Amino acid sequence: MSQAHMDSIAAAGFKVQNLATLLAWAGNAAGQVCFEATGERLSALGFAIQWAGEELSRLSEEITTGIEMVERQR
Repeated sequence: MSQAHMDSIAAAGFKVQNLATLLAWAGNAAGQVCFEATGERLSALGFAIQWAGEELSRLSEEITTGIEMVERQR
């Protein structure tokens, strides 16, 4: 496997970690009493969660593809 592919897998893993942190932070903020659940804020939170889910799916596919490439080279 080329260094570029290995770097791509590592970068995808790092981005997954960042998304996990973002989701934990957003969930914590949404659960706080000080979070006034206006329609606009709930909509923004919903879009952020949707985006994060789509991004996690894309990054998971990238990682899986990279692992499959490693297995084929064995």
